[in-house]
Amino acid sequence: MSKQFEKLKIHMPGLPHTITTRDDPRFMTCAFTTKIYLLSKKFHDMGHEVVHYGVEGSDVPCTENVEYIPFDMWNKCHGQRNEEGWQEFGPNYETFKHAEKTLYKEINSRITDPSREVVLAPFGS
Repeated sequence: MSKQFEKLKIHMPGLPHTITTRDDPRFMTCAFTTKIYLLSKKFHDMGHEVVHYGVEGSDVPCTENVEYIPFDMWNKCHGQRNEEGWQEFGPNYETFKHAEKTLYKEINSRITDPSREVVLAPFGS
């Protein structure tokens, strides 16, 4: 890493309705999941500390993988596909409500130096 860049701690939330991985074809077609995976990998490879927050079973290159959404909850809400092959998602699903209640607590509990940390929100608010 160039001396002009200081190492950052990057907090990267995953999506409540997908598992962040590149090895499962159910998620490889989601542009946002792919973006989260590739950005995490790039920043991690550059030497930054990357904390990923997502569904249990996520497999993403990072320093810490916080699996704060239980797989059973995800599977109940999003494990099945609709007729077009898409997973349903939105703020009324249990996973999204869980994320709204707990994600900020998970992130805040890991912030150690706000002057060198950033939260990247790759999907909406």
